[in-house]
Amino acid sequence: MDSLTFILIIIFAWITLSSISRTSWFSIKNPEIGPGFAYFRTKRLNNLITRIGNRGKIFWRLLWDIGIISGLGILFTGLIVFSINLVTFFLPATTDVTPIAVAPVIPGITVSLKSLPYFIVAIMIGAIAHEFAHGIAAINEKISLKSTGIFVFLFFFGAFVEPNEEVFIKASNRSKMRVMAAGGLANM
Repeated sequence: MDSLTFILIIIFAWITLSSISRTSWFSIKNPEIGPGFAYFRTKRLNNLITRIGNRGKIFWRLLWDIGIISGLGILFTGLIVFSINLVTFFLPATTDVTPIAVAPVIPGITVSLKSLPYFIVAIMIGAIAHEFAHGIAAINEKISLKSTGIFVFLFFFGAFVEPNEEVFIKASNRSKMRVMAAGGLANM
C-alpha cells in the first residue's frame, strides 16, 4: 500500500465515523467525534488509579519530587542542545558539528507502513504509562479525577487523565509540579 492510498483510507474512515456518530443509533457513551479526531471518556479506570495513588504516599511523593528535578534537568539539557543546533544550522562555517535533523512522524513517509503497527503499540504503551502516572500523582496530591480515556487524532493514538480543574488550580505549586512531572518521569 502506498502513502496516498493509506491517507485516503484514513480520510474515508474519519468521514464515515463522523457521519455514523451523528445518527441516533450510535450508542457509545461520551464520544466526541469530529473531522480528524475522536475522544472516548470513562470513569471506570478512576477507581484503579485511586487505589494505586492512595498506597505508599511517601514513596509516590518522593518519586514525583525526583521527577520535578529530572524534568528540569531534561529541560535545560534540551534547551542547550536546541541552542547548539540553531547555531550550527545558521552558522555552519564556524563549527564542525552537523545540526541534528528533526522530522515529524508521518505514516508512510517518515515511518514506513510496515513498522507503523509497532510504532502505534509503542506510543500506546508510553501514553498509558504517562497518563496513569499523572493520575496517580493527582490522587496522591488529593486532586480528584473527572475521567480517563483514549483519543485518536488523524492517525495518532493517545490516552488522557482529566483531573478536577478547580481542585488542581487551588493546589499548591509543589503539588501541581508533582502532577505535571509524573508523566515525564514515567516515560523516562
